[in-house]
Amino acid sequence: MTAPNDRNDTLKYRVVNDLESSSDPAEGSAQETPSGPFAPPPMPDVLKAREGNEPRRAVIVKPVNTVHLGRVFAVGMDFAYAFIGATALGWVADWLLKSSPRGVIAGACVGLVVGMYRFVTEARRLLRSPGGPDRG
Repeated sequence: MTAPNDRNDTLKYRVVNDLESSSDPAEGSAQETPSGPFAPPPMPDVLKAREGNEPRRAVIVKPVNTVHLGRVFAVGMDFAYAFIGATALGWVADWLLKSSPRGVIAGACVGLVVGMYRFVTEARRLLRSPGGPDRG
């Protein structure tokens, strides 16, 4: 900041200096840090400031194959849809035949078997495909 020229500038200069020299109560000091069971954990090394010209460690980021992730999601949802659909068909059979839990239980069992079969076959096919998980 430049030197003040007149009385008005002197007041502004003094106010700015007072503001810069006053300590911020929000910053706190070492004595105000809680201790005992309420003490904060130590700061991780990752968050601490670097000293000197310490080089950054290289971080290797692999590109995400979104097509493959979509296929994996579809295989999982296929299992869920098979289970939900067969259970719903069992519920409809219970409603029509008035045989309370038997249709739902049978539908759920059939849905689990069919869903698991489809899950395993599709997952094996997906792992053999040229655009598999590690092939990009």
